[in-house]
Amino acid sequence: MRKPGITLVELLVALAILGVLMAAFAGFFVSTLRTTSDLDRRNELLLDGQIAHQLLVSRLQEAWFVYPSGQAVTLNAPAAWQSTNPSSGSNLWTVGSNFVAAVLPPLRVGSACSPARPDQTDGCYRFFAYYPLHRAAYVANTANDILARLPAEPANAGGWVLMQYTAFLEPSAVVSGSTSPTAGALSTMGGATTALVADYLTPGGSLFTVVDVAAGPPAIRQIKVTLQLSRTVQGRTIAVGGPGTSLSSTVQPRNQGVLAP
Repeated sequence: MRKPGITLVELLVALAILGVLMAAFAGFFVSTLRTTSDLDRRNELLLDGQIAHQLLVSRLQEAWFVYPSGQAVTLNAPAAWQSTNPSSGSNLWTVGSNFVAAVLPPLRVGSACSPARPDQTDGCYRFFAYYPLHRAAYVANTANDILARLPAEPANAGGWVLMQYTAFLEPSAVVSGSTSPTAGALSTMGGATTALVADYLTPGGSLFTVVDVAAGPPAIRQIKVTLQLSRTVQGRTIAVGGPGTSLSSTVQPRNQGVLAP
């Protein structure tokens, strides 16, 4: 007659079942944790993209003049790397998929304008441009700037960042109704600065499309803005934005043809 108790075989079977259950639980826990982390990172990336997109839209809506597609523009930034075209390696840009430029009216028409003096720019026309830079170049050149620097992140070294270039123009340098109202004035702009708008910009994407709505003069143009961001963490790439998403919209600048210099 068998004595009550657990045999070695039964114990081993029970331990094996327990091991399988624990492995399944651990796998589920790790998978859930990874999914939660990915979701948090995606939401953070999306929020950053929405903030950058709103900045672009609100700024371009103020435009008095939008540079036409195909026009070449040279940006003279405080430091050469701040305006280096990732496609050509120079500071020469062409309005198109990765570059947009616009002139905004003065903050206060008739006020003093001295482009080189920060306290006397309210009466100046404002030049804005948006474009990508290599993330690695930005990281390398801002490593000692506690306010501007970004983490190195080797997995994202091939990515881009989105930049804003700002400068000021005297009203006398702006030609009303011209197809290029700043004709020749870009070289006389003052107070040029650059600023980071967004990190983790997906390389090679079409950021901007400038379309002529009315020939003019003055020409009336629309700008389609489409941001796409992606970040690689622990071998997994998270992406947000692109055509047809909340990070894509068409801007109709409201000051075109309205204000005269």
